[in-house]
Amino acid sequence: MLIEVESPLGFEETLARIEANAKDLGWKVPKKWKVDFQHNLKKVTGTDIGPNRVLKMCEPTAAAKLLLKDEYKQLTAMMPCTIAVWEGDDGKVYLSKMNTGLMGTMFGGNVAKVMGREVSRDEEEILAEVIVADS
Repeated sequence: MLIEVESPLGFEETLARIEANAKDLGWKVPKKWKVDFQHNLKKVTGTDIGPNRVLKMCEPTAAAKLLLKDEYKQLTAMMPCTIAVWEGDDGKVYLSKMNTGLMGTMFGGNVAKVMGREVSRDEEEILAEVIVADS
């Protein structure tokens, strides 16, 4: 269900590259959709989990294609697409995301077309420069 890969870039550079690539493809990444888990958890629990941020992003045309029909409105629970970036105990930078291709296949029909092919293809482009090639 989830894909985890290592980034060859630093933490901040990984975040910046993902956001820039997404915007280049017409995706929306509003500031309010960026979550600093490290800051939030430290503030609430006093626990420092290390660098850990989440970018939520949306390709509006793909979302609209699915959400026009009531049968697909349940997918709103998985929107917007989310990519987590964190630094591991080993000092390396990792990212994880939902496997949209697999999710599309599980639903079939129009969801397979939109999520399984269109969104999944875009996500591959968004992440192309920020994953270690043999991950």
